[in-house]
Amino acid sequence: MTFPPRLLPVLLFALSPLPFATAADEVKSFGEQVRAADAILRVKVVDTRVARAAEGKTSRVDTLTGTCEVAEAYKGKPEGGKSVEIRCERKQTGFSLIRKDGEYVMILDKPEDAKDKTLSVKAVYPVTDGKVAHPEDKEQQIPVEKLVEILRGHDNGHG
Repeated sequence: MTFPPRLLPVLLFALSPLPFATAADEVKSFGEQVRAADAILRVKVVDTRVARAAEGKTSRVDTLTGTCEVAEAYKGKPEGGKSVEIRCERKQTGFSLIRKDGEYVMILDKPEDAKDKTLSVKAVYPVTDGKVAHPEDKEQQIPVEKLVEILRGHDNGHG
């Protein structure tokens, strides 16, 4: 399969293992995202579903929802115990990263509607061979344990 040369940078960016934040969170520092988060979890996605846009809309896909097994909770306590539901809007850059059977560290928010138990994805850190991209130096891969130290430092008001 060959791709037009002008699409190569787009493909390389889309396939890179970098963390991605939502459009609204891109202006927030990593520390602000951590402090504002309702939950920060290491998860394995066991199922994904895509909700198509209503007829007449230009977007072909609106929302990805997923069922995740919680491996570790770094902040917050998942209401579902060892399983949580997540939601990621198409406009969020993390949308293209979340895959069934993928492992991630996710920064999440609770929905405004208390009846809705689905957590909104604010940032996604794909885990590859036990490593993630450093949140403040995306070129550097660090062990998940180091990310946890950074998360805890920011959550305690440092950084």
